[in-house]
Amino acid sequence: FDRLEYLKLFGNPTFFDSLRQVHNPIHPLFLLVFWIFNKIPLGTTLLRAEFLNGILGFLTTVVIYKISRSLIITVFAAFTP
Repeated sequence: FDRLEYLKLFGNPTFFDSLRQVHNPIHPLFLLVFWIFNKIPLGTTLLRAEFLNGILGFLTTVVIYKISRSLIITVFAAFTP
């Protein structure tokens, strides 16, 4: 529902203009990262937002894999004689 609002916010000339126009609750760090990434000349605002979503999704998958892998190794090590 907020997708169109976010796209308009990312297009603002300054980050503080974006913060003034947003409704609560919103994550300022999320807005800052997307606003900065939107300044990269790469297609449309929607393309930049989706590209960053892909990057963040991949990084999240890597972190979850690393955590789960270390937990599995720890559990196996605990139960081996």
